[in-house]
Amino acid sequence: METLSTDSNETYSNMVISDNRNNVYVGGQITYKLTVNGKTLYSVGGETDWFVAKYGHNNCNCKNIPEPKFSYTKNSLNNITFNYTGSAHSTIEWDFGDGNTSTQTSPNHIYTSGGTYTICVTVTNSCGDNTYCQFVDTWPNSVEERMLGGEVKIYPNPAYDVLIIEGMNVGAKIELFDIVGRNVYQGISKAEREMININHLPAGNYIIQLTGTDGQRMTGKVVKGQPPQ
Repeated sequence: METLSTDSNETYSNMVISDNRNNVYVGGQITYKLTVNGKTLYSVGGETDWFVAKYGHNNCNCKNIPEPKFSYTKNSLNNITFNYTGSAHSTIEWDFGDGNTSTQTSPNHIYTSGGTYTICVTVTNSCGDNTYCQFVDTWPNSVEERMLGGEVKIYPNPAYDVLIIEGMNVGAKIELFDIVGRNVYQGISKAEREMININHLPAGNYIIQLTGTDGQRMTGKVVKGQPPQ
């Protein structure tokens, strides 16, 4: 501000603002001339003019405006780690779409409820700022994720006569294999709660394989026990 000298009291600055890149903008009116950093500006035609002076980064020739981008990893139900994969930056801010933010480079966030959120990351450098957004569905969308989140349940285990699969989508494929790899059961779920009769199977260990309608596949171990005496 001390480098701004005026010709009279009628030339003055009456507005000062800043941006998130530490630039400061000074604006006001000029009646005759104004000197900024050794350069003199004159009003035109003897009338009062206005001026804006910028103090900070000179980004007129900048070619490296940051390019933000990110990927994400679902750790469990509604628990997501966001991985920044964009270009170098000076500052970064995440908007998780639920009212929460972060300035960490690759933050972890836990949503209080499932749904689809718009996630945005904004980065800045001396040339400017840029924002990248994408939709993220926090609900588990594969068989493995649904089992990890406890949405898909297989019980009882050990089972004696009936095995229950709960939480699968209608149309999912359910298969049972014995320890030598033979398919001993195959069916398509007709409801979110399926009951499989295993009374005819010998006691022992079996592999259950669930294939969702999206093609995602998950396997687990179930035990056919001896009926209690």
